[in-house]
Amino acid sequence: MIHRGKTFQNIAWLVVERVLRVGATAVVIAMVARQLGPAQFGALNYALLLLGLAMPFATLCFDAVVVHELVRSPAEAPSILGSTFLLRAGAGLASALVFFGLGATGGLGVNYSLLVPVGVMLVLQACEVPELWFQRQLLAQWTAAARVVALAVGAVLKIELVRHHAGVSAFVWAQAAENGLYAIGLAWNYARTGGHLADWRWNQALAQKLARLAWPLALAGTLVGLYLRLDQLLVQRWLPPVDAGIYLAASRVIDMATMAAGVVGASLFPNLAAAYGSDEKGFQARLRSVFDLLSGLGFPAANMHSKSWDVFAAAGAPHMDFVFTVCDNAAGEACPVWPGQPMTAHWGVPDPAAVEGNEFDKRAAFREAFTALENRIRIFMSLPFASLDRMALQQRLDAIGRRPPSSAAA
Repeated sequence: MIHRGKTFQNIAWLVVERVLRVGATAVVIAMVARQLGPAQFGALNYALLLLGLAMPFATLCFDAVVVHELVRSPAEAPSILGSTFLLRAGAGLASALVFFGLGATGGLGVNYSLLVPVGVMLVLQACEVPELWFQRQLLAQWTAAARVVALAVGAVLKIELVRHHAGVSAFVWAQAAENGLYAIGLAWNYARTGGHLADWRWNQALAQKLARLAWPLALAGTLVGLYLRLDQLLVQRWLPPVDAGIYLAASRVIDMATMAAGVVGASLFPNLAAAYGSDEKGFQARLRSVFDLLSGLGFPAANMHSKSWDVFAAAGAPHMDFVFTVCDNAAGEACPVWPGQPMTAHWGVPDPAAVEGNEFDKRAAFREAFTALENRIRIFMSLPFASLDRMALQQRLDAIGRRPPSSAAA
């Protein structure tokens, strides 16, 4: 039976936890950035970037699969959780060893003082498996409590490191300590809610099933993560340390803003998994509720509609400094004279609405268009506006638009 009140209560707990995390992280990041300076802060963010790139493989990206198994076979929870823990521990250890090997050859451009705590966090993520059990039971208050306590202790530790003018590696170790404290909190709360870690056990058949389902998800997650962060990797390689640090700092701010979808997914997926296959109408209804709820939490897609550009040229329209056309068929069209004479450029991408094929192909086209524009906006936001005159800035804007959509992050 689906408990709508419990679902929304779960979302409320997750929203509060994420808001606290974003707020506290923003304050601590500002203090750390001021202490380290752009170059060293860039090195810190680069180490965390490498962690983020490896994490999809280390976690195997099969959280949804595990939650679905817990929904479908609650009596097998000890075997599911135990097998998941060992699979993720093995994947995390393998990821750490690959990182250490690449670090030994100099291929990552980062020293071992930063790689070691990154490797520890890759292995440590396996201890967060109880979070999947709480997600299945819609008991977000327990994960939120563990996260907030770990966040508070981590923030105090990092502030003390700032006061003592610590180096970059100390802050990476502080993040590892925060992750470890979160894992301890999850285990403690799992025991308080009647769970027994000693009951977890390895199930060979189940582990093989999870592994078969996991490897394409892990591969896809790793490739998507690489694609979305390719700009940050290239910036770290090609720009001077100070400029790279400023760019990576801006990327951290953007990443912190993307939290609503994860909150909704973690709360509604167990209900969707329970309905799928047994109640087709209920499944479709709940799937529609996901999109409705996303709109209510900051993604108002239902109210968006095409508008003529005359709307933005009318009296009382918002003042614009830049205007970008993005549809490929708009490249040859004449643009109106905008009030205030904003700078204009064409950043064309193929029209995803024109793609034919199955639903997967259509969704992939929209995702590619979104990613291409997101990467171009990232490059745009990193431009040194204060040091560019109008002509130089126009050249930069046009250069961004000339990048093929598939390599917009390069």
